[in-house]
Amino acid sequence: MIGPALDVEAVAAFLQTAELASFTRAAVALGSTQSLVSTRIKRLETTLGKPLLQRHPRLVRLTPEGELFLPAAREFLAAHGRALAAFTEEPERIALGIS
Repeated sequence: MIGPALDVEAVAAFLQTAELASFTRAAVALGSTQSLVSTRIKRLETTLGKPLLQRHPRLVRLTPEGELFLPAAREFLAAHGRALAAFTEEPERIALGIS
């Protein structure tokens, strides 16, 4: 049985926000807006059915559920990157030596 699908961009937004402890700094790092980062994380929390971040006016902290999800989120993004890289062909290089 397959559960709900995770949005890669939402997981990336969660990781940046968790690591930088700021929606604004995460948005800058992702080349996005603060409201889009916040919306993606809310959608992720809805999908998982758990709050991942505690939101305070000037501080963002992980909830206990967020702490549990953090390593899995890192592995999820790493696996996604590996899957994409499997089909990325490296250009062949030929070296010639001429005297």
